[in-house]
Order: sequence, then C-alpha cells, then structure tokens
Amino acid sequence: MDKYRGTVLKFKEYVVGREFFCFDTETTGLSASENDIIQFSAIRYMETDGKYVETGRFDTYINPGYPIPAEITDITGISDETVKDAPNASEAARRIKGFLGERPIVIGYNSESFDENFVNFLYRKTIGEDFTPEFHLDVIKMARDKFPKPHKLVDMAGRAGIAEGVKFHSSLEDADATFKVMLYLLPMYDKPE
Repeated sequence: MDKYRGTVLKFKEYVVGREFFCFDTETTGLSASENDIIQFSAIRYMETDGKYVETGRFDTYINPGYPIPAEITDITGISDETVKDAPNASEAARRIKGFLGERPIVIGYNSESFDENFVNFLYRKTIGEDFTPEFHLDVIKMARDKFPKPHKLVDMAGRAGIAEGVKFHSSLEDADATFKVMLYLLPMYDKPE
C-alpha cells in the first residue's frame, strides 16, 4: 500500500500553473543544530500544461567559518579552499531566500528530515525567520512506496536510468537527480492501488 499516495496526488494538483523548487544541501555533518550547510542548490520549475519546465538555477557554496572536516571533504569534494571566497551564512541565507521567495513549494530527497532542518536553522540564526515551505514533497518517501531497499538517491537514480555521469554529493547534481527520480516515480501513482 502506498503510504505517500495522498501527498503525491496532492502535489500534482498543487503545482498546476505554479513554480516549485527542487533543492539539496551539503553539510559539515548530520546535525542541523551543530553543523552547517556548505553548499545549497535549488532548481526552479514551472508547471505548464502537465509539463515541468526548468526556469532557473541557484547554486552557492557557503563558508562555515571553520575548517571543513576531512571526512566531509572526502564525501563531497568540498574543501576549505572551495569555500574560502564563498559567502558567509548570513549572506547565503539572504541569497537563498531571494531565490526561493516566501513559503516555496519544494521537492527534495530525504529532505523533510534532513535538508529542511538545515535550511531552517540557517534562516533562524541569520535572518531570524523560519523556513516554512508551503508544500514539501520528499521523493525518498515515493521511493519507499514503490521499491524495496536500498533507497539512497544513487540507487534510485540507477533504477531510473539516470545515474551515469552524475556527481552525487554535489547539491546541484543531487537536486537535478532528485527531480529526474521524481519524474520516474510520478507515473507509478497514476494507476489506482
């Protein structure tokens, strides 16, 4: 039984004629309250006549103000050198909000329990506001509905046939892969259970 079906069908209706954003973060660790975003990316789409058309991209590194842990550099390729001239958290938060606007419709991968928390902490500590999406579609929940484990983005991208050439753990490439995996999974909800 599809636990996420109601949300997916609501999303399809919700975005008709509207903009939405597929977003992803890379961070210095797993705790939103103790670690920081070092890369944020979002791709803006517009729904028009049943098609989702890309209308813009935003990608920034963020200088956390302290050395990036070696294990994070190993995973993401993001080093102290990468972020040395990047905006600080306050400037990045202003730019991110400028791209996303107020209460955006967002899509991510494991993003309700991870990325959204990081963006929320970033907003709170820099601009004193909460990050409150109007609607949030988490594609990992679609993957859990439709496939057995593993559900990592790289695994689902492989199932969708879009993994080749993707540099996973780059937030821009992960956001793009998330959107493509969502497109792969979406038609599976067209048939009644």
